[in-house]
Amino acid sequence: MINEVFQASQLKNEFKSSEVLQFKNGSVIVIFTLAFTQWVSNEKIINEMVSGVEAKKASFLHTVNIDVKSITITATAENFTPSYSPTSSADPVFTTMALPTTSGSAELTTSKSLTTSVNCFPPDEPCADTMTCIKKDLFCDGVPDCPDGSDEAEKRCAEIQTTATTCDGKFVLTGSSGYFNSLNYPKPYNSNIICRWIIRVNQGLAIKLNFTSFETQQFGDTLNIFEGTGQSKILRASLQGTNPGVVRIFSNEATAEFATDYSENYSGFNTTYSIFNTSELSNNEKINCNFEDGFCYWTQAFKDDGEWERISGRTLPLMTGPNFDHTFGNLSGFYISTPTELGGGQAIVQLFSLPLVPASDPVCLSFWYHMYGVNVYRLSVNIMKSDMIKKTVFQKEGNYGNNWNYGQITLNETSDFQVIFEAHKTRGLSDIALDDISLTSGICKESIYPEPTLVPTVATTTSLPTDCGGPFELWEPNTTFSSKNYPNNYPNQASCIWYLNAEKGKNIQLHFQYFNLKNIYDVVEIRDGKGVDSLFLAVYTGQASFPDVFSTTNQMTVFFITDKTGTKKGFLANFTTGYRLGMPGSKIRDKSTTPG
Repeated sequence: MINEVFQASQLKNEFKSSEVLQFKNGSVIVIFTLAFTQWVSNEKIINEMVSGVEAKKASFLHTVNIDVKSITITATAENFTPSYSPTSSADPVFTTMALPTTSGSAELTTSKSLTTSVNCFPPDEPCADTMTCIKKDLFCDGVPDCPDGSDEAEKRCAEIQTTATTCDGKFVLTGSSGYFNSLNYPKPYNSNIICRWIIRVNQGLAIKLNFTSFETQQFGDTLNIFEGTGQSKILRASLQGTNPGVVRIFSNEATAEFATDYSENYSGFNTTYSIFNTSELSNNEKINCNFEDGFCYWTQAFKDDGEWERISGRTLPLMTGPNFDHTFGNLSGFYISTPTELGGGQAIVQLFSLPLVPASDPVCLSFWYHMYGVNVYRLSVNIMKSDMIKKTVFQKEGNYGNNWNYGQITLNETSDFQVIFEAHKTRGLSDIALDDISLTSGICKESIYPEPTLVPTVATTTSLPTDCGGPFELWEPNTTFSSKNYPNNYPNQASCIWYLNAEKGKNIQLHFQYFNLKNIYDVVEIRDGKGVDSLFLAVYTGQASFPDVFSTTNQMTVFFITDKTGTKKGFLANFTTGYRLGMPGSKIRDKSTTPG
């Protein structure tokens, strides 16, 4: 800029060069030098710089504003005695911008203040003052991070569909009640959008969210509800599909974020919110829950290995979890279950009550639990006080069959406490479910329900449906099989099984020629071997080209399970047998039976 200004000035013949020495904080402070072929007065330098800046004689000045009144000379050439001829070499003239006078007998110093827009590098973006950069995800998060607060400007956050904003023209919702909805509601929302709402109510109150309508793509389009705002917010609910129930946030601030993917847009949701006061709740209200309208006043720790899921109907896969809830005993009711993770590792899943106040008399905590599956591990009920030390008051381990079982504990605490349900999961079929938690006055009475019987873990013959048609004991050359009706859509609520067999010493390579299932809810599970001692190999779902699966034995089991809604074309598969397929140098475990 300085070069262009002087090269277009009356000093263009005397001006030789300039060099920027330093940038300092301020508006923008620049220290630089000027060199001339002969002595030039301070006044002349200032006049030419001011006129050049005002006339925008440098292209840079079209994007930078300079306060010409700040240009001063703080050292003069009269104070400089050169040791050489000024006509034979350039005399240095030192200048600064918006800085105090710098010392030096051989220096001329001017000062100049620049006000300019900063260049923000991704993922940062500029604030409205054009001088501050903050991270993109800090915009519209409910907490001002720009010095001028422009990152939370209502208009920007409610109208600009970039960063994370709202779908319906709202951003900050205040007052004791209100509503918000997905983009275009009740018509389908758009693909690839991110929407956000901030809800603030009076200090000391909490927020209740009701959904008058909710329909989103399962595991594709998600409404996340957080406690609090900004970067410290805590995820409290992740909602997809239909009928999410009531969500309660135990804070006066909440953040709602809706994100969609590239496909299958549904009608979305309409949400109303209201307030409640947790200090007005009784112990019974805090505990009693049948999960029909949500998780009631129970909370989860989303930092756990998984979250309790609210479910209606059957839990998948086969040989695990309930087929219906306990409250109504049919497919219409809801219960909660540990995550459905076929072949998953060990996990701890917790459910927390609100703090409870001690009662003058004992109380009875009762609940119904379901522990079914060959790998089910442990369910514990713990009491935790303010010292954060937990004591276990109820515990069951193992497989208690496909039944809802009754549990109860008498509590007689003398200080504030919390109730914590804690499920421990292990690899394989190990879901644990809960329903109908309640708290009543007085000690627990003798239960009218029999104590559940632990199911032995010895190998048993399990009768599985084979409603996909065709043979289910497969030997070469009969190596091709498919979902029922393929290439037409498979039926709902199918439960199919195939046993793939090889000769002794050989193993099996399974290949899917075509695969298209309803994502998550319709699955193919593949196991190494046959029966209850078979080992998990893989679970496939959705639509993809999956890698081949190899057994380590001469047998392989393939399950195909579908839910009660939605179907796809299914799959076409075939297998081959050989020696050490997919594992050269390894030894095959012999699990063979006689063909036929």
